[in-house]
Amino acid sequence: MEGSFAFRNPSEDMPADWTNERRRILHYEELGKPVDAPTFARSLRERLATALTDFNRALPRLSHVRTSRKLELLLGPNNLPRIEANVVHSVRPGKCRLRR
Repeated sequence: MEGSFAFRNPSEDMPADWTNERRRILHYEELGKPVDAPTFARSLRERLATALTDFNRALPRLSHVRTSRKLELLLGPNNLPRIEANVVHSVRPGKCRLRR
């Protein structure tokens, strides 16, 4: 069925030797990921913070992106659905603008 790949059983995708601690550590090393969850989360947070900082610096210089005062008013906790409601996607992929 189309799209069903996203709903497969993730435990079936794990390597057969996943329960072997030494092998599991080797798998993490092959992926370049830390075994320690807090270390992984900290690294991910740092990468996301850097990406958002870069985005915030670049946004004002992007001539093909327009923002409005309306967007500034929407920014805040739990307002993502309201922001999404004001975005108009064009027919061309990757192009969108805010409703006026």
